[in-house]
Amino acid sequence: MSNIFQKNIIFSYEVFPPQDISNNPKLVGKINALTHKPSFISVTYGAGGSNRDKTMDLVRRIHQDTDIDVAAHLTCVDSSISDTMSLVEYYLKIGVNKILALRGDSPNNISKKYKAHPEGFQKTGELIKAIKKLSDIQVYCAGYPEKHPDSANLKADIENLKDKVNSGSNDIITQYFFDNNFFYTFRELLNKSNIEANLIPGIIPITNYQKIREFSIKCGASIPKKFEGIFEDHFNNLNSEQQSEIILSIIADQVSNLIENGINNLHIYSLNQMSLMDQIISKLNIDSVE
Repeated sequence: MSNIFQKNIIFSYEVFPPQDISNNPKLVGKINALTHKPSFISVTYGAGGSNRDKTMDLVRRIHQDTDIDVAAHLTCVDSSISDTMSLVEYYLKIGVNKILALRGDSPNNISKKYKAHPEGFQKTGELIKAIKKLSDIQVYCAGYPEKHPDSANLKADIENLKDKVNSGSNDIITQYFFDNNFFYTFRELLNKSNIEANLIPGIIPITNYQKIREFSIKCGASIPKKFEGIFEDHFNNLNSEQQSEIILSIIADQVSNLIENGINNLHIYSLNQMSLMDQIISKLNIDSVE
């Protein structure tokens, strides 16, 4: 494994705004204290844009108070075109040059059937086109190796992804997954569909098995059966050092296999645990490159 991880790998992190906006500076301080700097940090935008002000504030602080690029998540759901584009204009005004364009989830219920705002963008491709028309910034979009929960099948999901790429997104960040075979099948389908874009796998550390399991059920990410034996049988009886070693080993094994199969770009769902991010990158023995 050590030889594999001597390669330069591009890695980025996702963070979410703290529940209390007054804690944003503390999170930014932890980002500044990172030993291993990511190529960029993306900032989530809650279901239905429920944490709009918190997201705007955190994006601004990361942009102005760190030397790390920031990508603002932006959703279509529960927002008019005018309101959505005013956010784009705000980010452009302060100098942000990366946006992750998403459809978004229905407010208060991630599993509720999506309904477009009557005066909003009807699909993510429309949002991407509008952003690119306003400015030629980098626009990321989302891909789902196990298909989006609302999609009838993976083929329909691929067609929707093709629309997003054709609308101007050249970078696809995937929903996290635990079985790399889903990702490899997804990558092959993209190639067969002539979708030419940078495919970035999303990776998440299992810091709280029950919470991640519950969220994974809602978002359609499969949990390998072997994890039940690891996290349900004896994990809680271990000390913190032993628990950390298991978490790090699982993610190191997954990333090792991805790199062996041609991946050189990772997006890690940090869960705002910056010290854990440093531990992960140290475990992998990689350095980010632009």
